[in-house]
Amino acid sequence: MTSRTSENLTPRRRQRQNNSISQSLYDETVLENQDIFELSNADAVLETINQFASQNVSLDNVLTSHPHSDDGRKNREDDRAFTNLLETLDGFVSESGEVASIDEGGNDETTCLNCLEKIRASLETKGDGNDGDKISANNVKRRGSHKISLLLRTEGMYTLMSLSQTTNPAIQKSTFRTLVLTLLLSSKTQKRDVQNVLTNLIPTLLTITPPDSSQLKLLARLSASHEGNKVAIMRHA
Repeated sequence: MTSRTSENLTPRRRQRQNNSISQSLYDETVLENQDIFELSNADAVLETINQFASQNVSLDNVLTSHPHSDDGRKNREDDRAFTNLLETLDGFVSESGEVASIDEGGNDETTCLNCLEKIRASLETKGDGNDGDKISANNVKRRGSHKISLLLRTEGMYTLMSLSQTTNPAIQKSTFRTLVLTLLLSSKTQKRDVQNVLTNLIPTLLTITPPDSSQLKLLARLSASHEGNKVAIMRHA
């Protein structure tokens, strides 16, 4: 996806590369363990999860289902489709973070709105395949959490931030809904990262959020744990 260089998109997202891995490395390790130790799909997943856990490697950003299982294939296809939606939206944003002019009622508006709607639907989908092929309920992620990890990892949040500054009112409103949903469904760890991104976005969000509105109340509730964002919202109320 497009790399952001504009000052209004700082602070940059910082990846925890020291304790996380890619999806491809996880999948390769599962298949290698299965081949070497002659394991079933479920046992290969369990072996791999335990192996990475012993090395203090986080699996929060990857699908932990078996890559060749029916669910595993579907989950990875869903990830690719989700990433494609983000890349489509990113096509309307320049490297400097400026949004292309999107005419109301035009094809570009329709494309953006469809992508945003599908992203929200994907975030709200229950389950994400991180169940280790039903090994343990503890491996089942809360709905949307894996997709939010993808948003953070692919700089999709920065794409949404840029789109929120469009002059197209329908896209601006739809982007706001997507950002709020992202924060609402994020885990405690993710919420910190999302809040840091929203810090740069709060002034723009407030310009499109009427005082004493339900949207502002929701934004205030979601930002309650972030002192700077909370103060900005209280001043706007």
